[in-house]
Amino acid sequence: MKLAVQLYSVREDAARDFVGTLERLAALGIDGVEFAGYHGLSADALRGHLDRLGLVAASTHVVPGRPGLDFDAEIEKARVLGCSYLVDPYAVVKSKGGIERLAPKLARYAKKVQAAGLGFGYHNHAHECFRVDPDGRTGLDLLLELTEGAGVFSEPDTHWLQRGKVAPRDFLRRHAGRVPIVHLKDLEASGDHDAAVGEGVMDIRGIWEAAEAAGAKWAVVELDTASFENIALGVKNLRKLGLVR
Repeated sequence: MKLAVQLYSVREDAARDFVGTLERLAALGIDGVEFAGYHGLSADALRGHLDRLGLVAASTHVVPGRPGLDFDAEIEKARVLGCSYLVDPYAVVKSKGGIERLAPKLARYAKKVQAAGLGFGYHNHAHECFRVDPDGRTGLDLLLELTEGAGVFSEPDTHWLQRGKVAPRDFLRRHAGRVPIVHLKDLEASGDHDAAVGEGVMDIRGIWEAAEAAGAKWAVVELDTASFENIALGVKNLRKLGLVR
């Protein structure tokens, strides 16, 4: 797998100096970035910086139904940036009915994205991990079942899966072939907060190996608590584990 950083994780640094932050990330030796906004820069300008720094735009997070958002324009930005994927990063779905209402919306968005030659996926949190039947299927499992024909993929956030009592490696095995991008962030021993990759209680090596076996192309290091230093520490720890060069 190639290694990227979700730019939401360094949002405070990026707000002060977006290009400088990209330069600092490139110096970590990562392969790419996942966007979560563009801080006022055009897609053309950003593509120039990425090419200069040897970074790939792995994907971009876009909330398709956000009021005032021009989804077609977002697809075009992603195309210019060289993204292979657009990802819906969040939806409030806490019931089976909510999943059943969300699925056709995601299918419609996927059709538009796929028409531009890109892939479309959904990024989970813990609230989609509720059980929908006695066999242990979760809301996220159901969402993937309902959108399989539309080609919607999963971008599993392994931290939030664990917070939702879903074993990340089991999820990856269950949905092999539907997980081109996997989010890595660790979990503090308390079970309540994120931690730099390799600094918590999660089985990072096991998750990485399960992601590769499931066909993932990108591992994306992320933190909800913005910290460049902890992102850099996570990349360093992945190298210590021998998972990245």
